[in-house]
Amino acid sequence: MLYRHLAAHARHRPDAPALVQGHGRTRRVTTFGDLDAQARAVDKRLMEAGLGPGSRVLVAAGGRSAALYALVAGLLRAGVAAS
Repeated sequence: MLYRHLAAHARHRPDAPALVQGHGRTRRVTTFGDLDAQARAVDKRLMEAGLGPGSRVLVAAGGRSAALYALVAGLLRAGVAAS
């Protein structure tokens, strides 16, 4: 599973860049450690809300961002289906 690869990479190289957005002064880097932590937080919030494997959630996102990638990884981690 994708989230397992993310978690494994985060354990071995947490400071390695996972996502790079922008250029020059607007450049933002999200590390594998940060991305995995955000995905785990999404998973935790879903579980606290009673959602888990087999649950369905609606995702509304505007554009690509590190938060969107973390959201998708968290959904996969929780085992929910997104539409």
